[in-house]
Amino acid sequence: MKTAKINLNYDFTGAEKVEIENHMAPVLISPSETGQFEIEAELNLHSFVSGTDTAEYFNVNLFEKTVSIVLDEIPHLAESWAGSRGSLVQIRVPQQLMVVATSEVRPLSVQGLECPLVIHNENGPVSLEKCSGHTHIEAENGPISLRECSGEFEIDLENGPLVAEKVSGSKLEVESENSPLKIRQAAFPLVNISTENGLIYYETLPVENGEFSFSSENGRIHLSVPEDFAFELQAETENGSVTANLDAEVITEGGRRIVRRGEGGARISVRTENGAVKISSGGKAEFGFISLKLAELKEQIGKSVSEEDKEKALRALEKVTAAIERAINSVAETNIQEKLAASLAKLKTAVEEFEVQETKDKVIKVVEQAGDELADGLKEIFRKVKGPFRDGESRFREQRAQFRGPFGGKGFEFHHEFFDPESIKDYVHKTMESAFGKAGKGMSSREKSEVDERSRIKILEMLEAGKITAEEAERLLKAIGKE
Repeated sequence: MKTAKINLNYDFTGAEKVEIENHMAPVLISPSETGQFEIEAELNLHSFVSGTDTAEYFNVNLFEKTVSIVLDEIPHLAESWAGSRGSLVQIRVPQQLMVVATSEVRPLSVQGLECPLVIHNENGPVSLEKCSGHTHIEAENGPISLRECSGEFEIDLENGPLVAEKVSGSKLEVESENSPLKIRQAAFPLVNISTENGLIYYETLPVENGEFSFSSENGRIHLSVPEDFAFELQAETENGSVTANLDAEVITEGGRRIVRRGEGGARISVRTENGAVKISSGGKAEFGFISLKLAELKEQIGKSVSEEDKEKALRALEKVTAAIERAINSVAETNIQEKLAASLAKLKTAVEEFEVQETKDKVIKVVEQAGDELADGLKEIFRKVKGPFRDGESRFREQRAQFRGPFGGKGFEFHHEFFDPESIKDYVHKTMESAFGKAGKGMSSREKSEVDERSRIKILEMLEAGKITAEEAERLLKAIGKE
């Protein structure tokens, strides 16, 4: 095994667009600090012919104002790119260019770009982190991960899962065939999500004048909204159920179920043929919104160089203040109210009085400290409101899906927390099957039969509620001999 290292630099001043076509290895695209186009690659070769110039497989050209980067397939490249010691190509491009990247099976990762993005990967993973701008992603079977991204999103999938966390912007459009779609801490006023057979989980942060549309043929739809979020939801389903686990008015009108809370607010349309519809509420969405706005405030302070920038920071502070004041008003405990109010006062004083050219780092430190204090207070509120799931156990579960690769030695690791762990299939299977496995030990045949019957009823209830699919129910029934 030989490792070939490639370093290429290009100065294409005036370029407006870069097109990347990848047939080689996993690619990581990130901003260039020099303003040039930089390619840095480490390629593991299982066989190497003396005199071979690996750089010949990198084709870089400028056509008018478009930079073309074609990474050709290397015949003697070790096919271990899916492992932790695989090859990696890093491409750094100037900010503000339009970036178009395509691949067939090899992973594409984009970090820190502020520009329009067009990503197409047929079967490989796509990962975006801390990107902003208009984003269009197409994928057939590969998973998609979005984290801390903002802008306008158009996403088309077939079978691969989508996991998004801390995403915001003007609009989110997702169209899928069979993909499970799990979107947390999202702040979009316009949302349009449709799938044929996949699960939809969408957790919205507070937004004004929201227009949401969700549709599925056979998949379950679960929406989570903040505690004080005003909305009117109209649900249409042929064979599925509609449940609202929150304090809201629920009526039936002309074959539709209408769930309403507060005056005005977001308008939500949900349609499904056979899947269940669930809407729930939790303080975690508000907590996520505050965390997101604190991060935006910190970022704005960090890049402030003028009084105009400071005004932007003050506007960001107003959004944080409004959200924290909502949280303070929602709790009765005086000690928690005082703790949150003191942290908020510290935050406001630091941001309002900072000098752009002098005290930036100090203010960022105060924002971080106040943010930690606010987080502790908000978590205490949430614990008091929700209570523990079991003794010593939180209601929050972390679900991980890992795709081995070269990025940091871990590959693409998608992880997300979900409230209501019964909605996680693996958790359901593990719990149910563990109970079934123990059911026959130390029991009489009559006792075992009674346990099996109760288990059968529980499985059917879960199926009816849309928590498991028909295939999963059949497998669980087989496990207890109650098909």
